[in-house]
Amino acid sequence: MASSTAFEKQDNFYQKPSNTASPRMKRQQGFKGESRTSVNKYAKVAKDEISSEVFKLIQQGEWSQLLDFLNHFRNAACEWITEHNADGTVRWRSLPLHLVCEKGPTVDIVFNLLRLYPKSISKTNYGGDLPLHIACRECASTEVIKLMILSDDKATKEQDCEGRLPLHLAARHGTDIKVVEHLLDVNIKAARTPDDFGLLPLHWACSKNASAEVFEKLIDAYPYAIETKDSYERTPFVLMNLNTKKAKPEVLKLLSHDVSYWTESLMDTKDSLNRNVLENEKNKKQRNMLNCENEHLVAENSGLKIELSRLRKEYRQSKLQSKHHIAHSKETNMKNAEKIEYENKMVTDVLMKTNRDSERKIADLRVLVDDVVQKLKDHRIQESERDDGRKGLKDKAVHLVQKINEMKDKVSHTEEDNLALKRSEASLRCQLKHKEQQLENVERSLNARFDSRVDSRYDGQYDGQYGGQYGGQYGVPHGVPSYDHPYYG
Repeated sequence: MASSTAFEKQDNFYQKPSNTASPRMKRQQGFKGESRTSVNKYAKVAKDEISSEVFKLIQQGEWSQLLDFLNHFRNAACEWITEHNADGTVRWRSLPLHLVCEKGPTVDIVFNLLRLYPKSISKTNYGGDLPLHIACRECASTEVIKLMILSDDKATKEQDCEGRLPLHLAARHGTDIKVVEHLLDVNIKAARTPDDFGLLPLHWACSKNASAEVFEKLIDAYPYAIETKDSYERTPFVLMNLNTKKAKPEVLKLLSHDVSYWTESLMDTKDSLNRNVLENEKNKKQRNMLNCENEHLVAENSGLKIELSRLRKEYRQSKLQSKHHIAHSKETNMKNAEKIEYENKMVTDVLMKTNRDSERKIADLRVLVDDVVQKLKDHRIQESERDDGRKGLKDKAVHLVQKINEMKDKVSHTEEDNLALKRSEASLRCQLKHKEQQLENVERSLNARFDSRVDSRYDGQYDGQYGGQYGGQYGVPHGVPSYDHPYYG
């Protein structure tokens, strides 16, 4: 029978085919069939590769590699892995969390799957099982089951396709006593809930290899289970007699007690359950805090991994570039060394030739230097004679400068005298102007007095007696004194 794998979205539930075989049997037959990793040639390549890789890592139990893979492809945790038959019908269908629970997973892998897709804890696979059902049936570790209960305590109240609760499966497969305790702490009613065949968890414990502690715990939770019969009218005591387990005498002793023996401890159990409820609430708060911290750490770890991969890539590139650069540098250095050696040889030849030319030039320069020295000596003698003449001229110039300074002193004294004379002249002019103003004021006052006297003396009488006589002579109207008259000169 051919098979194929492909991704399906989480909400596309498949209709169960109408046949006589139960979904549980179909799921078991599907696991016994061909490999789930067969490739669907019609599916998208990327999704097909992701599904095959996830299934492969889960089957091999490579949890660390699976964690790295989920960190890169986070959507893989919420995608359904489905196997089809040759006719296109669904053979089985599960989430990664369902498949992981079948392989005895670690707490880290379960925690990360729940973190990436929290709703997966409440999703059933094609056989109608929750992840918690599978974990209890496959005897997963106590830490894993406790984590799943803390993620969704309602899962302890969900039944599978045959009406069994997680407690039924845990009691049936001889799970650790701590798992049974956790399941009862969350849902104590599970101890008195029968499955589709009328079997209580105590019936399943009697039919399989459960420990005496599990029996005691189940009877404490529901003492009347000792007298309860299944669909075939069998009590737990009858089922226990059919079993051949090592702890049979100890368990039979527990089952032989009357119901009243166990009901006396119910009150103590109730108190302990109340305490457990309070502890569960506290644990929920702590779990939420731890989830937040873990999400932060996972995000930081992802960032660090990306950064590390980037740095590794840069390191490889820089290493490769360094190799190329070193090889190129060696080749360049060899060429430069040959070039420098050739240039040194050429420079040596040039220097030797230049040395011979310079020796010849030095001999010529020595002759020239001797001539120049002789000329300098003659020039110094001429300069000394010129210095003597310059000294006499300098003395004469000093004498002339002294005379000029004396003349400048005289001129400065003369200028000071002229300045004093100008100041005295200005002062005299000011005094003269002041005197002129005073004279004008005196003259003005005299004229005013004279006018007042003339007016008073000749007022009326003068006009009548002498008006016609002097008026006709000097052309002045009668009775009007004229200051233009020669009298007023």
